Amino acid sequence: MSVFTPLTDAQIATVLAGAGRQLVSATPAEHGMENSNFLLRAVDADQQPADCVLTVFEATPAALLPWFCQLLDTLAAAGLPVPAPLAVDGERVLTVAGKPALLVPWLPGQHPRTADAPQCRAIGAALATLHNTPFASEHPHQQDATGLQALAPAIAALPRLRLRAADLWQRWQQLSLPRTLIHGDLFRDNSLFQGDTLTGLLDFYAAGHGPALFDLAVCLNDWCMPGGQRDAALEAALLAGYNGQRPLAIDEREHLHTARCVAALRFWLSRLEARQRHRAAGDPDLVLSKDPAECEHWLATLLDSPA
Repeated sequence: MSVFTPLTDAQIATVLAGAGRQLVSATPAEHGMENSNFLLRAVDADQQPADCVLTVFEATPAALLPWFCQLLDTLAAAGLPVPAPLAVDGERVLTVAGKPALLVPWLPGQHPRTADAPQCRAIGAALATLHNTPFASEHPHQQDATGLQALAPAIAALPRLRLRAADLWQRWQQLSLPRTLIHGDLFRDNSLFQGDTLTGLLDFYAAGHGPALFDLAVCLNDWCMPGGQRDAALEAALLAGYNGQRPLAIDEREHLHTARCVAALRFWLSRLEARQRHRAAGDPDLVLSKDPAECEHWLATLLDSPA
């Protein structure tokens, strides 16, 4: 279970009371690698459903959270289904168990276990809308929204594909691609759907400014490789949705395959790092839902497939 800061029902009820809500039940989320998330069934003063999600941040400092609040407000104004933070006693940046936290609405829908073509088209269009959204405010402390700069030294310790990964990283560094606001982590479990209708985009805590192509590559890998194999129909649907809102530039089309390899490498490295970090802390089974081998397989498949 990916909860690092346990909370009692009494602690959660106190938070909800400040938002005019009453706790019905609290369930720790079983996914995630960095923060503690609690799914809260609640009612408002009229006893109407008012469910929400409480995120307790394990490493993100409180000083950064106003930036995320501003970002989510901007994306909501652009028409994207994002959970803009709620006010608790007039404040949106909270302190819970001595750590910074946000309370957001629980959006309807389910995470797609596997994606179909209409869902891929919808997520592609939503991602392009995000990339088209003006947001001049730079992340206060983030130098590399892709996370690759910090992880690159770990390439030397990879169990295999080390030389090909090092060559890939060098080629990626030499590229100069269009930069936009990016989500940075738009896997299927950071979306919600009701049928084929997109109802939620979640977890913007890796967001920042970076190559739009990297963000698109992350989506293509997770959404369009069922069983670790490329699915041409799903890829075509996602790209059609994206290009309908933000047509790829010539250099982006040329380097899309490289970006997909880089995205697979980045999440292989980050999952390995997270697993090692939690094992070193004495929590070998804490992160169960993010298997590094999945991204390793993506990378091997992509490296051996035509662009």
